Amino acid sequence: MGESTGAGRQMVRIRAALQWVEPEVWRVLDVDAEMTLEELHRALQVAFGWRDYHLHAFAQELDLPKDVTVPADARGASSTRHGTSVEYGPMGERRLRKYWRDERSLAEGMTGIPEADAKVGEVFAESHPPVEYEYDFGDGWVHTLEWVDTCAGEPGESRATLVRAEGNTPWEDSGGPPGYAEMREAAGDPTHEDHLPAARWVHDLQGPWVWPHGTPPDVGLISRELARQFPDVDAAPRRPTAIDALIEIMVDGWVPEFRIYLDRAGVDLDVAVTDPAVDPSVIQAAVRPFAWLLHRVGPTGLKLTAAGWLPPAVVVDALAELGWQDREVGTGNRENQTNSVFDLRHTAMAVGLLRVQKGMLLLTPAGRKVADDALGLWRHLARAVVDRAKTDVERDAALLFAVELAAGRDSTWDHPRDRLRDPYGDAVADALQIVGWTSRSGEEIDAFTARDAGRLALDVFDILGAWERNSRTRRGAATEAGRAFARDILALPADLARHRSSSGR
Repeated sequence: MGESTGAGRQMVRIRAALQWVEPEVWRVLDVDAEMTLEELHRALQVAFGWRDYHLHAFAQELDLPKDVTVPADARGASSTRHGTSVEYGPMGERRLRKYWRDERSLAEGMTGIPEADAKVGEVFAESHPPVEYEYDFGDGWVHTLEWVDTCAGEPGESRATLVRAEGNTPWEDSGGPPGYAEMREAAGDPTHEDHLPAARWVHDLQGPWVWPHGTPPDVGLISRELARQFPDVDAAPRRPTAIDALIEIMVDGWVPEFRIYLDRAGVDLDVAVTDPAVDPSVIQAAVRPFAWLLHRVGPTGLKLTAAGWLPPAVVVDALAELGWQDREVGTGNRENQTNSVFDLRHTAMAVGLLRVQKGMLLLTPAGRKVADDALGLWRHLARAVVDRAKTDVERDAALLFAVELAAGRDSTWDHPRDRLRDPYGDAVADALQIVGWTSRSGEEIDAFTARDAGRLALDVFDILGAWERNSRTRRGAATEAGRAFARDILALPADLARHRSSSGR
């Protein structure tokens, strides 16, 4: 709908302020006058960061004709045709309100006219009264929408743009203004008697992709998402990526938050990456463990011990030549007692670089092809993390762990049983539920289940040095190589990342 550029388009500036919330929360948007109220609803959801879980309505208070009568015992009188309702205000006064609603609300018998039939330019004007936009009738989040200006659109201007913003939107389902105020106080005060349960509740409400409460809303990134929601009709198509495959199975209300999260982390969602945005020397250093093992196996293969393990001399050499001695305790000459070397060998097999036949460890055709090609090995590993997943949930987990790594989420693995201290596992567990997964028992997925599903991806990430290693067991911040590798996974073609079957979710 609308012109392909901003030129010739009328834009309406609207100030939307959330009522009864402190500190104050408001947004100023420029929207196409031809936009419907249905589209304005979508724009407001993105601008404020709501997730579109609940019903909503637009309402405007009109002058009440003197000849309107209401029975004394009636709460109100309505006109379905005109979408109006005569109601009693908080002091018993009568008032006439006009409602615009979505199809679901109208189907349930609520008074109103279709919001898809009303245009912004018709509802908002200098001479018109403000409009109330209520979202979630249970919590009662009421926004006052006021006309500010109407002007000609600029060339290239999006149909919806966020101009200014103040304040963090309350958490979804936090109990309306009173409940939000109580929860915010308890969660923010470590000395509060309800601090721990409130903090955990907030943690659950926030989800995996929200930036910390108190971070100012990013006007530029929200405007970028609005441009995606309302694209120009002649926008150039782009190759769908693995990110798009995730979005296809995601609950719609989470999509803007997900994309803004990646935007904020510097992951370019609008350009398909063809080459890694990292120095070749970084790639060569990252893939060195795999390249070392491929060379050690060589074209003739490597004979395993009678028990099927790497020879002790190979284990010792691996630790020495890869600089991994500080990762192990003991003599470090037995593969089954040397975790880092065990993981390297078995991960190389899992991604299709090595195979075992008649007691020999051999290169696969793919292993031979990339043994002397660092970039080719890097690309093979990125593809294998997704393509070699055995199930759809493992594929989704691999992509979601790549999302967190690309975003640079810090990793704390030394206390994984504390759900507030396992950022990766906890975030991916939440995300798996957002895309439709549950545990076999039907319960919520926890961090351990998420890590188990994403095990192949995590092993590859770890061997590539995706996180700074602060000690033998503790990982820290994401490295340049780790984030670049994750971005390349997310830039894979969407067809590679789509589900092979529709069952199981």
